Amino acid sequence: QNGGIVYQYRDEAPAEWTEPQLDLLKGVKQVDAVAPGLDSGPNGADFDGSGSGGSTSVEVQSLADVNFRVDVTNDGNKDALDTEVRDILPADFACGDVTVISDSGTCTSGVISWTVPQITAGTSVELAYELRIPADTEADQSWTNTAGVRTYQALTNDGRYDYFPRDNIDPGVTPNTDAADDQAFLHTAAPTVAKAQASGIDEAGNGSNGTPGTPLDRSTIGEVTGYTIVLTIPDGTTVHDGVVSDALHGSHRYFEGSARFGGGISVLGSTVTSSDIDGNGVRLDSGSLTTPAVGSSGTVSYTLPSHYENPADGNDHTVTITFHVQLMSGSAGNTRNNSADFDFDDAGGGPQTTATSN
Repeated sequence: QNGGIVYQYRDEAPAEWTEPQLDLLKGVKQVDAVAPGLDSGPNGADFDGSGSGGSTSVEVQSLADVNFRVDVTNDGNKDALDTEVRDILPADFACGDVTVISDSGTCTSGVISWTVPQITAGTSVELAYELRIPADTEADQSWTNTAGVRTYQALTNDGRYDYFPRDNIDPGVTPNTDAADDQAFLHTAAPTVAKAQASGIDEAGNGSNGTPGTPLDRSTIGEVTGYTIVLTIPDGTTVHDGVVSDALHGSHRYFEGSARFGGGISVLGSTVTSSDIDGNGVRLDSGSLTTPAVGSSGTVSYTLPSHYENPADGNDHTVTITFHVQLMSGSAGNTRNNSADFDFDDAGGGPQTTATSN
């Protein structure tokens, strides 16, 4: 008998939760390494800031060798075993474009795969591969490369336990732990257009304008104005079905012939030249120039060859177009705007972003 008194005897034993916790960061380590190999490069895995929501992109060109790094870190207190990591190449690339893969990685059907036997608690492993940008790569393209941990294991009292991170690189699995994936970003440069104008009569208050893109000139009715359009095709890029066009304002008429221009009477016409941007290898391009009939308004256009490749040699290409117009009507203080545009397609015929300059 205890008289209805309840006696409690308690004790406690501490328990520690142990498991591996993996994180993954991916970035561009280096472009065009001086010597082949995967152990060099100035950039860290989170060079692009994607680990904290950033998306800094790295500019590339045809035949560039891009060295990617994929860092997998075990922030947990237990070793991760047989960690499977995958990296999915963008649609424009194939396994044949991958020149080197570290740590016995393989590439099949556009997917690079590694299996890391052990990532000790509190340590990281760096995986890497090198991707060669194909020749004839198009201008103004962008790509997102995604890498992620598909699965990893840990030893338990009952054997091995399988972990599958959230937002898994393999959509066919059921996630049961935190995400472990990251992205890296590449792009090619876009073509640019610059435009300048120069009225034929230089007088007080009429600022000179010799630099493309600085529209500071004035003209009066009957005066001739010269336009210069400079199209730049970036080094190591290709454009398809490219057309430079400039629709004249309704008060302007296309002009060819003799007129006062630049301090004297000159015979004026249109010209097209093409060269490397640094002046090397000057060449006349094989495109075609179309102009309105003399004395009429309309559109001046220049059509590049349907497949225009600027091979990677360290030099941009420029196409420079000059032509003249005559102002036929207007009032003091009026502004006449017209824009030069460059329209082009991708290899499949899809329109790309128009480059424009007023």
